[in-house]
Amino acid sequence: MNTSVRCIFTRDLVPADVARLFAQTGWTRTRTEEQISQMLIATPLVLAAFDGDRLIGVARVLTDDLFRAYVEDVIVDESCRGRGIGRQIMETLIDRLAHVEKITFNCEEHLVPFYEQFGFERFSMTFMHIWRGGRMTDLDLACRAPLPEPAHEAIRRFNAGDFYGQHDRFEALWRATPGPERDLYQGVLQVGVAYYQITRGNALGAAKMLVRAAHWLDRLPAVCQGVDVAQLRADSAAVLAELRRLGRERIAEFDRSLLKPVIVVASTHESNE
Repeated sequence: MNTSVRCIFTRDLVPADVARLFAQTGWTRTRTEEQISQMLIATPLVLAAFDGDRLIGVARVLTDDLFRAYVEDVIVDESCRGRGIGRQIMETLIDRLAHVEKITFNCEEHLVPFYEQFGFERFSMTFMHIWRGGRMTDLDLACRAPLPEPAHEAIRRFNAGDFYGQHDRFEALWRATPGPERDLYQGVLQVGVAYYQITRGNALGAAKMLVRAAHWLDRLPAVCQGVDVAQLRADSAAVLAELRRLGRERIAEFDRSLLKPVIVVASTHESNE
């Protein structure tokens, strides 16, 4: 631990000092001092790192302080990076939240190995968490259930390249399903619609649909009702990246071998029996 740095929980920070740190990252750069002041007041936990009287690091936690905590805006001053301050911030946070059942945050790809050191595990393309609880959420329970036959049929059509036909079957199932597993059906449906748009040469429509699909798929665990969601996320992300590389003018060059099938494996419930 860097003994010259102290980490304390306080919301009594000068907004201009926080703005100086926020200006160093893309996702917080546009926040004004007035907005930062309001943010500090409304955030339950703010961790600040100081070198003397100078603010050199910050992290925020939105939490009910029992079941859930969401970590935001972990930032270390550019001039102080490489001194172990980020580690000190995370260790202090983890210690403070030791009693909380689940800690979640959004992580850039290149930082995944760093956060894995503290016990975080990736559960989607962009999110990591520490899960300590024995309780299962409604989504956990729904994802342990077997995939219903209408979904199997929709996936068979998807995998046969009938991207139009899979839409109607998934849509009917999605509309008839009140539980959280409907996110799975909506996500696969929209990936299929995106692939259909690619076959029609509509690059812009396909890209928009893949972004929408990621919204649903990112909520799900790696496997849900036997569907390999993690692989589907990776495959659809690769398709989106290729669409963006080619642009609308070169959509005819798109390699359709990138349109991978949906993989169905044993459900979590079945694999544990």
